[in-house]
Amino acid sequence: MEQNSAWNYKFSSTLNQKIALNPSTGWIYCQDGTAYSPEEYKLITGIKNFPIQIHMIKKIFKGTIIKTPQ
Repeated sequence: MEQNSAWNYKFSSTLNQKIALNPSTGWIYCQDGTAYSPEEYKLITGIKNFPIQIHMIKKIFKGTIIKTPQ
C-alpha cells in the first residue's frame, strides 16, 4: 500500500490487513482493494466483533453496506 501524508494508516486485526483513512473525505481503503464510504463506516463502527464475512461479501460482490429497515 503506497503511503500518502494526507492519510492515516493502521493495521486492522479484524481484517488482518493495512487500512488507510482519508480524514478529509472519511473514505477507508483496505489493502485488498475494498473501500468503505463514510456512510458505511458509520453503520459498521457500532458492531462489536465485526464479522469478517461481511467484508468478504462486500469485496467479492463489490457491494455497499446499507441499513436495513426495522
